[in-house]
Amino acid sequence: MKIVSPEVMSEIDKHAIDNFKIPGFLLMENAGIKCWIHIEKYIEINNLYNRNIVILSGSGNNGGDALVIARQAWISGIKNLSIIISKSDGSEMFMLHKQICKNLGIPIFNHAEEEDSVDKIISESGLVIDGLTGTGLLGALRSNPAALVNLANSSSGKKISIDIPSGLGDEFEEDYPVIKADLTLTIGLPKTILYYPVMRPYSGEIKVVSIGFPPSLLDNPTDAGNIYYHDELKLPNIPKWAYKGTRGHTAVFAGSVGTVGAAVLSSSAAGRSRSGLVTLFADKDIFTEAVSGLTSVMVKKIESEIDKISFNEFSSILAGPGWGVEDRKLLLTKLFDSNIPGVLDADALNLLVDMKIDVENNPGYLKGKWVFTPHPGEYSRISGIHKNKFLASPLPYLKKTSAEYGAVVVLKGHVTFIVTPEGDYTIVDGMNPSLATGGSGDILSGIIAGFIAQGLTPYDAAVLGVTIHQKIGKICFKENGWFLAEDLLSYISRAVKDMEVL
Repeated sequence: MKIVSPEVMSEIDKHAIDNFKIPGFLLMENAGIKCWIHIEKYIEINNLYNRNIVILSGSGNNGGDALVIARQAWISGIKNLSIIISKSDGSEMFMLHKQICKNLGIPIFNHAEEEDSVDKIISESGLVIDGLTGTGLLGALRSNPAALVNLANSSSGKKISIDIPSGLGDEFEEDYPVIKADLTLTIGLPKTILYYPVMRPYSGEIKVVSIGFPPSLLDNPTDAGNIYYHDELKLPNIPKWAYKGTRGHTAVFAGSVGTVGAAVLSSSAAGRSRSGLVTLFADKDIFTEAVSGLTSVMVKKIESEIDKISFNEFSSILAGPGWGVEDRKLLLTKLFDSNIPGVLDADALNLLVDMKIDVENNPGYLKGKWVFTPHPGEYSRISGIHKNKFLASPLPYLKKTSAEYGAVVVLKGHVTFIVTPEGDYTIVDGMNPSLATGGSGDILSGIIAGFIAQGLTPYDAAVLGVTIHQKIGKICFKENGWFLAEDLLSYISRAVKDMEVL
Protein backbone atom coordinates (compact mmCIF):
# COMPACT_ATOMS: atom_id res chain seq x y z
CA MET A 1 0.00 0.00 0.00
CA LYS A 2 1.18 3.53 -0.74
CA ILE A 3 1.90 5.94 2.09
CA VAL A 4 1.95 9.71 1.67
CA SER A 5 2.48 12.90 3.60
CA PRO A 6 -0.63 14.71 4.89
CA GLU A 7 0.02 17.42 2.28
CA VAL A 8 -0.10 14.91 -0.59
CA MET A 9 -3.31 13.41 0.82
CA SER A 10 -4.84 16.89 0.88
CA GLU A 11 -3.90 17.27 -2.80
CA ILE A 12 -5.57 13.95 -3.58
CA ASP A 13 -8.71 15.17 -1.84
CA LYS A 14 -8.58 18.40 -3.83
CA HIS A 15 -8.10 16.57 -7.15
CA ALA A 16 -11.07 14.32 -6.38
CA ILE A 17 -13.25 17.38 -5.86
CA ASP A 18 -11.90 19.63 -8.65
CA ASN A 19 -11.06 17.16 -11.41
CA PHE A 20 -13.42 14.25 -10.76
CA LYS A 21 -16.27 16.49 -9.55
CA ILE A 22 -16.88 14.39 -6.44
CA PRO A 23 -18.53 16.79 -3.97
CA GLY A 24 -16.64 17.36 -0.73
CA PHE A 25 -19.90 16.76 1.09
CA LEU A 26 -20.09 13.26 -0.41
CA LEU A 27 -16.49 12.44 0.60
CA MET A 28 -17.25 13.59 4.15
CA GLU A 29 -20.42 11.51 4.22
CA ASN A 30 -18.50 8.46 3.00
CA ALA A 31 -15.76 9.03 5.56
CA GLY A 32 -18.23 9.18 8.45
CA ILE A 33 -20.20 6.13 7.28
CA LYS A 34 -17.12 3.98 6.63
CA CYS A 35 -15.51 5.01 9.95
CA TRP A 36 -18.71 4.17 11.81
CA ILE A 37 -18.61 0.61 10.39
CA HIS A 38 -15.15 0.14 11.99
CA ILE A 39 -16.22 1.84 15.21
CA GLU A 40 -19.35 -0.28 15.57
CA LYS A 41 -17.21 -3.44 15.30
CA TYR A 42 -14.82 -2.00 17.88
CA ILE A 43 -17.73 -1.31 20.25
CA GLU A 44 -18.94 -4.88 19.86
CA ILE A 45 -15.50 -6.47 20.35
CA ASN A 46 -14.79 -4.37 23.44
CA ASN A 47 -18.31 -4.71 24.88
CA LEU A 48 -18.94 -0.96 25.02
CA TYR A 49 -22.63 -0.86 24.12
CA ASN A 50 -23.65 0.00 27.67
CA ARG A 51 -20.92 2.61 28.15
CA ASN A 52 -21.29 6.32 27.46
CA ILE A 53 -19.85 7.35 24.10
CA VAL A 54 -18.48 10.85 23.56
CA ILE A 55 -17.66 12.42 20.21
CA LEU A 56 -15.23 15.33 20.23
CA SER A 57 -15.77 17.60 17.25
CA GLY A 58 -13.58 20.41 16.04
CA SER A 59 -14.89 23.10 13.74
CA GLY A 60 -13.23 21.95 10.50
CA ASN A 61 -13.58 19.01 8.15
CA ASN A 62 -12.31 16.52 10.71
CA GLY A 63 -15.08 17.71 13.00
CA GLY A 64 -17.55 17.27 10.15
CA ASP A 65 -16.44 13.64 9.77
CA ALA A 66 -17.00 13.16 13.50
CA LEU A 67 -20.51 14.61 13.32
CA VAL A 68 -21.43 12.23 10.49
CA ILE A 69 -20.22 9.40 12.74
CA ALA A 70 -22.40 10.75 15.53
CA ARG A 71 -25.43 10.72 13.24
CA GLN A 72 -24.70 7.17 12.08
CA ALA A 73 -24.31 5.99 15.67
CA TRP A 74 -27.57 7.65 16.71
CA ILE A 75 -29.67 6.21 13.89
CA SER A 76 -28.07 2.79 14.57
CA GLY A 77 -29.61 2.88 18.03
CA ILE A 78 -26.73 4.25 20.13
CA LYS A 79 -28.51 6.64 22.51
CA ASN A 80 -25.92 6.91 25.31
CA LEU A 81 -24.14 9.40 23.05
CA SER A 82 -22.96 12.98 23.52
CA ILE A 83 -21.25 15.42 21.16
CA ILE A 84 -18.78 17.93 22.56
CA ILE A 85 -17.70 20.80 20.32
CA SER A 86 -14.72 23.03 20.90
CA LYS A 87 -16.51 26.13 19.59
CA SER A 88 -19.96 26.96 18.25
CA ASP A 89 -19.07 28.15 14.73
CA GLY A 90 -16.89 26.67 12.03
CA SER A 91 -16.73 25.53 8.40
CA GLU A 92 -19.85 25.35 6.28
CA MET A 93 -20.02 21.55 6.42
CA PHE A 94 -19.34 21.52 10.15
CA MET A 95 -22.28 23.89 10.70
CA LEU A 96 -24.55 21.81 8.44
CA HIS A 97 -23.78 18.49 10.17
CA LYS A 98 -24.03 20.09 13.60
CA GLN A 99 -27.55 21.31 12.72
CA ILE A 100 -28.53 17.82 11.47
CA CYS A 101 -27.34 16.28 14.74
CA LYS A 102 -29.22 18.92 16.70
CA ASN A 103 -32.40 18.22 14.71
CA LEU A 104 -32.04 14.51 15.48
CA GLY A 105 -31.95 15.30 19.18
CA ILE A 106 -28.34 14.25 19.85
CA PRO A 107 -27.08 16.07 22.96
CA ILE A 108 -24.47 18.70 22.00
CA PHE A 109 -22.27 20.46 24.57
CA ASN A 110 -19.96 23.42 24.00
CA HIS A 111 -16.86 23.05 26.13
CA ALA A 112 -16.27 26.80 26.26
CA GLU A 113 -19.73 27.37 27.75
CA GLU A 114 -20.38 24.16 29.72
CA GLU A 115 -17.00 23.19 31.09
CA ASP A 116 -18.20 21.43 34.25
CA SER A 117 -20.73 19.29 32.38
CA VAL A 118 -18.19 18.40 29.72
CA ASP A 119 -15.60 17.38 32.33
CA LYS A 120 -18.11 15.00 33.91
CA ILE A 121 -19.27 13.54 30.59
CA ILE A 122 -15.75 12.74 29.42
CA SER A 123 -14.62 11.36 32.77
CA GLU A 124 -17.54 8.89 32.76
CA SER A 125 -17.16 7.83 29.13
CA GLY A 126 -16.34 4.32 27.93
CA LEU A 127 -15.35 5.51 24.47
CA VAL A 128 -14.10 8.85 23.18
CA ILE A 129 -14.16 9.41 19.41
CA ASP A 130 -11.67 12.12 18.52
CA GLY A 131 -12.47 14.45 15.63
CA LEU A 132 -10.97 17.65 17.00
CA THR A 133 -8.20 18.40 14.52
CA GLY A 134 -7.01 16.82 11.31
CA THR A 135 -3.83 17.18 9.28
CA GLY A 136 -2.14 20.53 8.81
CA LEU A 137 -1.79 21.48 12.46
CA LEU A 138 1.20 23.72 13.17
CA GLY A 139 2.57 23.92 16.70
CA ALA A 140 0.77 22.87 19.84
CA LEU A 141 -2.96 22.71 20.45
CA ARG A 142 -4.17 25.52 22.65
CA SER A 143 -7.31 26.69 24.44
CA ASN A 144 -10.39 24.46 24.32
CA PRO A 145 -8.99 21.74 22.00
CA ALA A 146 -5.95 21.30 24.26
CA ALA A 147 -8.18 21.10 27.33
CA LEU A 148 -10.40 18.49 25.66
CA VAL A 149 -7.38 16.39 24.68
CA ASN A 150 -6.12 16.41 28.25
CA LEU A 151 -9.56 15.48 29.57
CA ALA A 152 -9.85 12.60 27.10
CA ASN A 153 -6.41 11.28 28.02
CA SER A 154 -7.28 11.35 31.73
CA SER A 155 -10.40 9.28 31.06
CA SER A 156 -10.19 5.51 31.49
CA GLY A 157 -12.29 5.01 28.37
CA LYS A 158 -11.04 3.80 24.99
CA LYS A 159 -10.06 6.40 22.40
CA ILE A 160 -10.52 6.31 18.63
CA SER A 161 -9.06 9.06 16.46
CA ILE A 162 -10.35 9.98 13.01
CA ASP A 163 -7.57 10.36 10.39
CA ILE A 164 -4.84 11.29 12.91
CA PRO A 165 -4.80 11.75 16.70
CA SER A 166 -5.59 15.37 17.46
CA GLY A 167 -2.46 17.28 18.39
CA LEU A 168 -0.08 15.63 15.92
CA GLY A 169 1.42 17.97 13.36
CA ASP A 170 4.55 18.84 11.41
CA GLU A 171 6.05 20.81 14.30
CA PHE A 172 5.12 18.28 16.96
CA GLU A 173 7.19 18.01 20.13
CA GLU A 174 6.80 15.33 22.76
CA ASP A 175 5.39 17.63 25.43
CA TYR A 176 2.52 18.83 23.22
CA PRO A 177 -1.03 17.76 24.14
CA VAL A 178 -2.13 14.93 21.84
CA ILE A 179 -4.79 12.24 22.02
CA LYS A 180 -3.38 8.85 22.98
CA ALA A 181 -5.53 6.74 20.69
CA ASP A 182 -6.15 3.02 21.00
CA LEU A 183 -7.23 2.99 17.35
CA THR A 184 -6.69 5.46 14.52
CA LEU A 185 -8.91 5.33 11.44
CA THR A 186 -6.91 7.13 8.78
CA ILE A 187 -8.71 8.22 5.62
CA GLY A 188 -7.74 7.30 2.06
CA LEU A 189 -4.08 6.35 2.46
CA PRO A 190 -1.79 5.93 5.47
CA LYS A 191 -0.02 9.16 6.47
CA THR A 192 3.72 9.29 7.08
CA ILE A 193 3.17 11.43 10.15
CA LEU A 194 1.45 8.52 11.92
CA TYR A 195 4.61 6.42 11.66
CA TYR A 196 7.30 8.92 12.59
CA PRO A 197 9.04 7.33 15.59
CA VAL A 198 8.22 10.15 18.02
CA MET A 199 4.56 10.17 16.97
CA ARG A 200 3.83 6.47 16.38
CA PRO A 201 3.01 5.61 20.05
CA TYR A 202 0.01 7.97 20.01
CA SER A 203 -1.85 6.25 17.16
CA GLY A 204 -2.43 2.80 18.63
CA GLU A 205 -3.68 0.34 16.03
CA ILE A 206 -3.88 2.00 12.62
CA LYS A 207 -6.55 1.06 10.09
CA VAL A 208 -6.97 2.61 6.64
CA VAL A 209 -10.51 3.59 5.66
CA SER A 210 -11.41 3.75 1.97
CA ILE A 211 -14.00 6.43 1.21
CA GLY A 212 -14.25 6.31 -2.59
CA PHE A 213 -11.30 8.26 -3.95
CA PRO A 214 -10.66 7.40 -7.62
CA PRO A 215 -8.09 4.57 -7.80
CA SER A 216 -5.93 6.55 -10.22
CA LEU A 217 -5.31 9.11 -7.46
CA LEU A 218 -4.28 6.47 -4.93
CA ASP A 219 -2.20 4.13 -7.10
CA ASN A 220 0.79 6.38 -7.78
CA PRO A 221 0.64 9.63 -5.84
CA THR A 222 3.46 12.18 -5.73
CA ASP A 223 6.37 11.41 -3.39
CA ALA A 224 4.69 8.25 -2.14
CA GLY A 225 6.41 5.44 -0.30
CA ASN A 226 5.28 1.94 0.52
CA ILE A 227 4.04 0.46 3.75
CA TYR A 228 4.04 -3.31 3.97
CA TYR A 229 2.45 -5.77 6.31
CA HIS A 230 3.83 -9.19 7.08
CA ASP A 231 1.84 -11.24 4.60
CA GLU A 232 2.01 -8.89 1.60
CA LEU A 233 5.52 -9.66 0.31
CA LYS A 234 6.80 -12.74 -1.46
CA LEU A 235 10.25 -14.17 -2.09
CA PRO A 236 11.20 -15.61 -5.48
CA ASN A 237 11.46 -19.38 -5.46
CA ILE A 238 14.78 -21.17 -5.48
CA PRO A 239 14.90 -23.23 -8.73
CA LYS A 240 14.47 -26.98 -8.33
CA TRP A 241 17.85 -27.54 -9.98
CA ALA A 242 19.72 -25.20 -7.62
CA TYR A 243 22.77 -26.30 -5.64
CA LYS A 244 24.68 -24.51 -2.90
CA GLY A 245 26.91 -22.68 -5.35
CA THR A 246 23.97 -21.13 -7.19
CA ARG A 247 22.23 -19.99 -4.01
CA GLY A 248 24.92 -17.44 -3.26
CA HIS A 249 27.86 -17.18 -0.89
CA THR A 250 27.93 -14.66 1.97
CA ALA A 251 31.17 -13.45 3.52
CA VAL A 252 30.74 -12.30 7.12
CA PHE A 253 33.25 -10.09 8.92
CA ALA A 254 32.11 -10.05 12.52
CA GLY A 255 33.02 -10.86 16.09
CA SER A 256 35.84 -9.95 18.43
CA VAL A 257 36.85 -10.95 21.94
CA GLY A 258 33.68 -10.99 24.05
CA THR A 259 31.30 -10.58 21.09
CA VAL A 260 31.65 -13.87 19.20
CA GLY A 261 27.90 -14.36 19.65
CA ALA A 262 27.25 -11.52 17.19
CA ALA A 263 29.27 -13.36 14.56
CA VAL A 264 27.45 -16.64 15.24
CA LEU A 265 24.00 -15.04 15.08
CA SER A 266 24.58 -13.00 11.91
CA SER A 267 26.30 -15.86 10.06
CA SER A 268 23.58 -18.33 11.01
CA ALA A 269 20.86 -15.87 9.98
CA ALA A 270 22.43 -15.47 6.54
CA GLY A 271 22.42 -19.24 6.06
CA ARG A 272 18.83 -19.60 7.20
CA SER A 273 17.87 -16.91 4.69
CA ARG A 274 18.74 -19.29 1.81
CA SER A 275 22.34 -18.22 1.18
CA GLY A 276 23.84 -21.50 -0.04
CA LEU A 277 27.23 -20.89 1.60
CA VAL A 278 28.34 -18.67 4.45
CA THR A 279 31.95 -18.00 5.44
CA LEU A 280 32.81 -16.18 8.64
CA PHE A 281 36.16 -14.39 8.66
CA ALA A 282 37.34 -14.35 12.28
CA ASP A 283 40.39 -12.91 14.05
CA LYS A 284 42.88 -15.47 15.26
CA ASP A 285 42.09 -14.75 18.92
CA ILE A 286 38.42 -15.79 18.46
CA PHE A 287 38.88 -18.38 15.71
CA THR A 288 38.60 -21.43 17.98
CA GLU A 289 35.56 -20.09 19.82
CA ALA A 290 33.83 -19.21 16.54
CA VAL A 291 34.47 -22.65 15.08
CA SER A 292 33.01 -24.32 18.16
CA GLY A 293 29.84 -22.22 17.90
CA LEU A 294 29.17 -22.90 14.23
CA THR A 295 28.46 -26.14 12.39
CA SER A 296 27.17 -25.24 8.93
CA VAL A 297 29.12 -22.00 8.54
CA MET A 298 32.72 -22.13 7.34
CA VAL A 299 35.19 -20.16 9.47
CA LYS A 300 38.40 -18.70 8.10
CA LYS A 301 41.12 -17.00 10.11
CA ILE A 302 41.94 -13.40 9.22
CA GLU A 303 45.71 -13.18 8.90
CA SER A 304 47.68 -9.99 9.17
CA GLU A 305 48.09 -9.82 5.37
CA ILE A 306 44.55 -8.85 4.45
CA ASP A 307 45.49 -8.39 0.80
CA LYS A 308 45.54 -12.17 0.52
CA ILE A 309 41.76 -12.32 1.03
CA SER A 310 40.07 -13.05 -2.30
CA PHE A 311 36.48 -12.01 -2.82
CA ASN A 312 35.85 -13.61 -6.19
CA GLU A 313 33.79 -16.45 -4.74
CA PHE A 314 31.38 -14.25 -2.75
CA SER A 315 28.08 -12.71 -3.81
CA SER A 316 27.41 -10.66 -0.66
CA ILE A 317 29.29 -9.27 2.32
CA LEU A 318 28.24 -8.50 5.87
CA ALA A 319 30.56 -6.43 8.05
CA GLY A 320 30.23 -5.10 11.54
CA PRO A 321 28.33 -7.20 14.10
CA GLY A 322 30.47 -7.32 17.25
CA TRP A 323 33.49 -6.52 15.06
CA GLY A 324 35.24 -3.85 17.08
CA VAL A 325 36.88 -0.82 15.49
CA GLU A 326 40.59 -1.43 16.06
CA ASP A 327 42.67 -1.91 12.89
CA ARG A 328 39.62 -2.41 10.68
CA LYS A 329 39.70 0.63 8.36
CA LEU A 330 42.01 -0.89 5.75
CA LEU A 331 39.92 -4.05 5.57
CA LEU A 332 36.67 -2.09 5.33
CA THR A 333 38.12 -0.09 2.44
CA LYS A 334 39.03 -3.38 0.75
CA LEU A 335 35.44 -4.57 1.18
CA PHE A 336 34.18 -1.41 -0.49
CA ASP A 337 36.67 -1.81 -3.34
CA SER A 338 35.59 -5.42 -3.95
CA ASN A 339 32.52 -4.18 -5.86
CA ILE A 340 30.43 -6.84 -4.08
CA PRO A 341 27.13 -5.70 -2.52
CA GLY A 342 26.65 -6.03 1.19
CA VAL A 343 25.50 -4.80 4.58
CA LEU A 344 27.22 -2.51 7.06
CA ASP A 345 26.05 -2.90 10.64
CA ALA A 346 27.11 -1.91 14.16
CA ASP A 347 30.88 -1.39 14.47
CA ALA A 348 31.32 -1.09 10.69
CA LEU A 349 29.03 1.95 10.79
CA ASN A 350 31.13 3.50 13.54
CA LEU A 351 34.22 2.85 11.40
CA LEU A 352 32.51 4.54 8.49
CA VAL A 353 32.11 7.68 10.59
CA ASP A 354 35.77 7.55 11.66
CA MET A 355 36.88 7.23 8.03
CA LYS A 356 35.46 10.71 7.35
CA ILE A 357 34.62 9.98 3.73
CA ASP A 358 34.17 13.21 1.76
CA VAL A 359 30.68 12.47 0.49
CA GLU A 360 30.16 16.05 -0.66
CA ASN A 361 32.87 15.67 -3.29
CA ASN A 362 32.19 11.96 -3.83
CA PRO A 363 28.38 11.76 -3.96
CA GLY A 364 27.02 8.26 -4.18
CA TYR A 365 30.33 6.89 -2.92
CA LEU A 366 29.10 3.30 -2.51
CA LYS A 367 27.22 3.18 -5.85
CA GLY A 368 23.98 1.75 -4.45
CA LYS A 369 25.58 -1.58 -3.52
CA TRP A 370 25.47 -1.38 0.27
CA VAL A 371 22.84 -1.36 2.99
CA PHE A 372 23.40 0.53 6.24
CA THR A 373 21.43 -0.80 9.23
CA PRO A 374 21.85 1.79 12.00
CA HIS A 375 19.81 2.17 15.16
CA PRO A 376 19.06 5.81 16.08
CA GLY A 377 22.29 6.32 18.04
CA GLU A 378 24.41 5.04 15.14
CA TYR A 379 22.48 7.11 12.63
CA SER A 380 23.03 10.19 14.76
CA ARG A 381 26.78 9.61 14.49
CA ILE A 382 26.61 9.04 10.72
CA SER A 383 24.48 12.11 10.03
CA GLY A 384 25.72 14.43 12.77
CA ILE A 385 22.10 15.16 13.71
CA HIS A 386 20.69 14.72 17.20
CA LYS A 387 18.24 11.84 17.29
CA ASN A 388 15.48 13.96 18.87
CA LYS A 389 15.46 15.97 15.66
CA PHE A 390 15.42 13.23 13.03
CA LEU A 391 13.08 10.91 14.95
CA ALA A 392 10.40 13.61 14.74
CA SER A 393 10.64 13.65 10.91
CA PRO A 394 13.16 11.09 9.63
CA LEU A 395 12.53 10.95 5.88
CA PRO A 396 14.30 14.17 4.76
CA TYR A 397 17.43 13.27 6.74
CA LEU A 398 17.48 9.64 5.61
CA LYS A 399 17.06 10.61 1.96
CA LYS A 400 20.00 13.01 2.25
CA THR A 401 22.28 10.44 3.90
CA SER A 402 21.29 7.73 1.45
CA ALA A 403 22.02 9.94 -1.55
CA GLU A 404 25.31 11.18 -0.12
CA TYR A 405 26.71 7.70 0.51
CA GLY A 406 24.93 5.93 -2.33
CA ALA A 407 23.62 3.34 0.11
CA VAL A 408 20.24 2.02 1.20
CA VAL A 409 19.66 3.21 4.77
CA VAL A 410 17.60 1.12 7.19
CA LEU A 411 16.79 3.13 10.31
CA LYS A 412 15.83 0.50 12.87
CA GLY A 413 13.33 1.04 15.67
CA HIS A 414 9.74 0.45 16.71
CA VAL A 415 9.01 1.65 13.17
CA THR A 416 11.67 0.97 10.53
CA PHE A 417 12.39 3.27 7.60
CA ILE A 418 14.15 1.98 4.47
CA VAL A 419 15.37 4.64 2.02
CA THR A 420 17.22 4.44 -1.31
CA PRO A 421 19.68 6.91 -2.87
CA GLU A 422 16.97 7.76 -5.41
CA GLY A 423 14.58 8.80 -2.63
CA ASP A 424 12.28 5.77 -2.71
CA TYR A 425 11.20 4.62 0.74
CA THR A 426 9.38 1.89 2.57
CA ILE A 427 8.04 1.96 6.11
CA VAL A 428 7.62 -1.26 8.09
CA ASP A 429 5.50 -0.88 11.23
CA GLY A 430 6.80 -2.72 14.25
CA MET A 431 5.67 -1.76 17.74
CA ASN A 432 7.15 -5.05 18.95
CA PRO A 433 9.34 -4.56 22.05
CA SER A 434 10.21 -8.26 22.16
CA LEU A 435 12.71 -7.56 19.35
CA ALA A 436 14.50 -5.05 21.57
CA THR A 437 17.01 -7.63 22.78
CA GLY A 438 20.76 -7.99 22.30
CA GLY A 439 21.62 -9.74 19.05
CA SER A 440 18.33 -8.99 17.30
CA GLY A 441 20.01 -6.48 15.00
CA ASP A 442 22.78 -8.98 14.17
CA ILE A 443 20.12 -11.38 12.95
CA LEU A 444 18.49 -8.69 10.80
CA SER A 445 21.80 -7.82 9.13
CA GLY A 446 22.41 -11.51 8.44
CA ILE A 447 18.98 -11.96 6.85
CA ILE A 448 19.52 -8.99 4.54
CA ALA A 449 23.02 -10.16 3.54
CA GLY A 450 21.67 -13.65 2.84
CA PHE A 451 19.03 -12.24 0.51
CA ILE A 452 21.57 -10.07 -1.31
CA ALA A 453 23.70 -13.19 -1.89
CA GLN A 454 20.84 -14.69 -3.90
CA GLY A 455 20.73 -11.75 -6.30
CA LEU A 456 18.09 -9.51 -4.71
CA THR A 457 18.81 -5.81 -4.95
CA PRO A 458 20.00 -4.19 -1.72
CA TYR A 459 16.68 -2.34 -1.42
CA ASP A 460 14.52 -5.42 -2.00
CA ALA A 461 16.70 -7.44 0.35
CA ALA A 462 16.36 -4.78 3.03
CA VAL A 463 12.56 -4.52 2.68
CA LEU A 464 12.10 -8.29 2.76
CA GLY A 465 14.62 -8.68 5.57
CA VAL A 466 13.00 -6.10 7.82
CA THR A 467 9.54 -7.52 7.10
CA ILE A 468 10.58 -11.08 7.93
CA HIS A 469 12.43 -9.89 11.04
CA GLN A 470 9.29 -8.21 12.33
CA LYS A 471 7.19 -11.24 11.47
CA ILE A 472 9.38 -13.74 13.30
CA GLY A 473 9.60 -11.43 16.30
CA LYS A 474 5.83 -11.42 16.66
CA ILE A 475 5.48 -15.17 16.13
CA CYS A 476 8.32 -16.04 18.49
CA PHE A 477 6.89 -13.82 21.22
CA LYS A 478 3.41 -15.25 20.76
CA GLU A 479 4.69 -18.82 21.07
CA ASN A 480 7.43 -18.36 23.68
CA GLY A 481 7.02 -15.03 25.44
CA TRP A 482 10.08 -12.87 25.93
CA PHE A 483 12.94 -14.44 24.03
CA LEU A 484 16.67 -14.29 23.40
CA ALA A 485 17.98 -13.47 19.95
CA GLU A 486 19.14 -17.03 19.26
CA ASP A 487 15.53 -18.20 19.69
CA LEU A 488 14.69 -16.38 16.45
CA LEU A 489 16.99 -18.41 14.22
CA SER A 490 14.69 -21.37 13.57
CA TYR A 491 11.81 -19.00 12.87
CA ILE A 492 13.74 -17.46 9.97
CA SER A 493 13.61 -20.74 8.06
CA ARG A 494 9.84 -21.06 8.58
CA ALA A 495 9.12 -17.44 7.65
CA VAL A 496 11.24 -17.59 4.51
CA LYS A 497 9.45 -20.75 3.39
CA ASP A 498 6.05 -19.14 4.03
CA MET A 499 7.00 -16.07 1.97
CA GLU A 500 8.10 -18.00 -1.11
CA VAL A 501 6.01 -17.73 -4.25
CA LEU A 502 4.09 -20.97 -4.71
